[in-house]
Amino acid sequence: MVKEEITYMSGRDLIARTKIDRAEFANLWSGLSEAQMTQHPGPQEDWSVKDLIVHITWWENYMINRIGKIIAGTDSPGNRSLDEMNAQILEENKDRALEDVLAEFTLNVERLEAFITGLTDEQINNADAVDYGGKQLLKFLISDTFGHYGVHRPDLETYVQKITNNT
Repeated sequence: MVKEEITYMSGRDLIARTKIDRAEFANLWSGLSEAQMTQHPGPQEDWSVKDLIVHITWWENYMINRIGKIIAGTDSPGNRSLDEMNAQILEENKDRALEDVLAEFTLNVERLEAFITGLTDEQINNADAVDYGGKQLLKFLISDTFGHYGVHRPDLETYVQKITNNT
C-alpha cells in the first residue's frame, strides 16, 4: 500500500474525505453479529471489532480536545506512550455495551464535522498559524481521522473476510 502524502486540504475537503472513509470503514462491520463484533481474537489479537471502534472514537475525541487546547495555548501533552494509552483505552472501555460504542461512533461524525468547520483553512494548513511544534494541524487531523481508519482497515477487512468465509 502506498502511503498518500497530503500537504493541503480545505476544511470542507477534510470533512468530506473523513465522512466517506469513515462510512466505508463502518460498512466493513455492518453485516456482523454482536458475537462476531465482540469476540477475541478479532481484527487484532487482543482487540475485537468493538474494541477497534472504541479505539477509533477515542482517538477522534482526543484529537478534537487536544487541538482545542493547542489553539487556546493550554496544551500540555503527557508522557505516556501510544501503547500505554491504547491499553488504558481498552481497559476503561472493555465492559461497555456494543450498542453504546456504536452509538458514540455514529454521533461522533457530527462532532468531527462541527470541530473541523470551526477551523480556518489557514489553521489547518499553515504551520505558523497554530503552534503545533512547527507542523501543520492537517497532519494531526489526518492521523486521527481517515489516516487512522486506513491504518486499521486491512486488519478489519481480513477479519471480516475470514468470518464471512466461515459462515
